[in-house]
Amino acid sequence: MADLQAALSEAVKLNQSISQFLKFSTYTDYDDLSGLDMDRTDGEQFLLWEELRRITDKLADVEEYISYLIRPIVGVSRLRKGTAGKYRTAKGRYYDCCSSIEALVTDEYHDVPY
Repeated sequence: MADLQAALSEAVKLNQSISQFLKFSTYTDYDDLSGLDMDRTDGEQFLLWEELRRITDKLADVEEYISYLIRPIVGVSRLRKGTAGKYRTAKGRYYDCCSSIEALVTDEYHDVPY
C-alpha cells in the first residue's frame, strides 16, 4: 500500500507535467487559451478550444494546490492571545487582523488536526 509521502512525490511529478502543458497551451501567458492559433469559424475547433479551456482552468487549480503542498514551512509555534488581544508566538512575534497566517487547529473531541 502506498503511503502519504509517496503520493505527494507522485503529485510533484504530475505537477511538473501540468506546468509544462499549461506553458505549451499559452495558459500561463494569457490565463486562458487565447494564444493558440485556431479557426474560430470552425465549430469543431471552437468546441475543442472551449473544452481544453475548461480543462486548463482545472489543471491550473491543481498546479496551485500541489505547489502549496510543497512550500516550506516557515515556522512552527503555539499561538497565545496576549493582553492587548493580539496573538503571539513563544518567540514574541505578534499577529493581528492584518497578518497572514495559517493555523493547525485540533479538534478536542477527536484529538486530531482538522
